[in-house]
Amino acid sequence: MIVLTYDLATVTGWAVGVSDSGTPPTPLESAAGQTIDYIESGSTRVAMPGSSLGVFAMSAERFFKEHLHRIRPQLVVFESPILRMETKIIILRKLYGLAYELEKLCSTYGIRVAEEYNAKFYKHMGVKARKSKERKAQMMEACRVHGWDPADDNEADALGLLHYTLTILNNQKPKEAVAGEGK
Repeated sequence: MIVLTYDLATVTGWAVGVSDSGTPPTPLESAAGQTIDYIESGSTRVAMPGSSLGVFAMSAERFFKEHLHRIRPQLVVFESPILRMETKIIILRKLYGLAYELEKLCSTYGIRVAEEYNAKFYKHMGVKARKSKERKAQMMEACRVHGWDPADDNEADALGLLHYTLTILNNQKPKEAVAGEGK
C-alpha cells in the first residue's frame, strides 16, 4: 500500500512509503504502472510569501492534485494543524484551507485520508522537547538516526508521521522511543 504523509504548512513537508501489510495492489497502484519500494520525501512552498488567500488556495489545489496524481497513494495521512492562541487569523485560514483542500481531493479521487496529532508521532520518534525549536531539532536528529536527511523540519515531521503510520499498518505497536533503539 502506498502511503503519503503531509506536514501541512505554507512550506508543506511530505513523505512517501510503502506498507508491507500484504494488501493486494489497488486500482490506483496498478494504474501507476510501478511499485514505489522506497521512501521519497521533501518539502514544497505552497505559494509565494505574501500571496493573497485566493492565490494560496489555488496554489494548494494545484500542488495537491499534481502530487496525488504522480504518487497515487492508497492512504494519505496529515498532521493536524497546530493552532496556538496567538496564531493570526490569516494563518488559521491557510492551515484549515490546506486540510480542507487535501481531504476534498482525497474524497474526489477515492483515497483514504486520516489526520494525526503530532504528539503521537513525536513520542514514537523519541522527541521529548517542549519548546518548538528544540522539538524541531530533535525530530531532524531522529530522522537522521533512521538514515534520512530531511532538508527542513517540515520534511522531518512528514517522515516521522510516515514512520509512525507504517509501523501501525505493518501491525506493529508504535514504540515510545524508536530514535533511541540500539543505543
